[in-house]
Amino acid sequence: MLIRQLKIHILLLFMSIFIFACNNNEPNKPIINDTNIAATIENDTINLFEIDSAISQQIYDLRMQYFEVLISRRLLKNEAEKQGIEISRLVETKINNLATKVTTEDILNYIKTEEIDYVDTTSIINYLTLLKQKQRHSIFIDSLKENTKICIKLVPPLAKTIDTSGIYYHKLNNLESENIIYIISDYKCSACIKAEKKLQLLYKKYNKEIEFRFVYFSSYIDKAGLASEAAFNQNKFLQMHDKLFSSKLNNKFNFIKLAANFNIDTVTFNKDMNDSNILKTLVKNRNLLISREIYSTPSFIINNKLYDDKNAMLYIETIIKNEINYMSNN
Repeated sequence: MLIRQLKIHILLLFMSIFIFACNNNEPNKPIINDTNIAATIENDTINLFEIDSAISQQIYDLRMQYFEVLISRRLLKNEAEKQGIEISRLVETKINNLATKVTTEDILNYIKTEEIDYVDTTSIINYLTLLKQKQRHSIFIDSLKENTKICIKLVPPLAKTIDTSGIYYHKLNNLESENIIYIISDYKCSACIKAEKKLQLLYKKYNKEIEFRFVYFSSYIDKAGLASEAAFNQNKFLQMHDKLFSSKLNNKFNFIKLAANFNIDTVTFNKDMNDSNILKTLVKNRNLLISREIYSTPSFIINNKLYDDKNAMLYIETIIKNEINYMSNN
């Protein structure tokens, strides 16, 4: 409780400093009336706009947290209606019953990790069971999301501006546009593979308005990344790129055989895959992205603004529409 109170006090102190620093630099201060006045200090006022602007990101984060709760409820409700059963029955059969059972190893690992002296086995089992059910719930909700069209209108109030100069990329279409999106992705990233299915639809829909650029980014430069570069050297990047995302890549995957399907010279292809200069290019690009505080995939840079949170794929089309409208009106 003491730590929680301390965190609240620090947050309030930060907010007070932030508000004071920004107080003399507000270009569009709204008209103040009784409905948005939070407090008065003698003849001065504190309005809701000042408060909300200072904590806008926190407000957005809270909204997104509750959004996750609401979307889960709606998805479960819709799925239960499709199957003609009660939601409680759906949860029992698709989540609770399919959650992995708590094992002795789970219990011992928990005791060791938490450094517990007094062992209440029943309570531990109950807690770990709920944890496993929660994990199963997330898996099931994700599977429903994949087959549901979701477009979030709520977008982050602030986006970090990114310097895109020097970023190594490959174009996904032939358009030259003032609206540019960098898709920072990895062929073996499960979230990226899921995102690619929806991105393909966006490529087709906005092909004449958005310039799409692909950036390979991985903590470990693997054969998939090298294969896409080797294919690029023979003007087959797009074919290889699409196939890599739709293939089940593993340590035994035959990239040479895949290249042959695109009439690629496999001897040159194999040589390029082992070219140290190509590897150096990808490593240099990875380090450049990290230096600009890009750490995760999939991430998106839309007109020099970075969107990298876990819900980015759900609101990306809203961002695209906003950017297109802004550019066309300015």
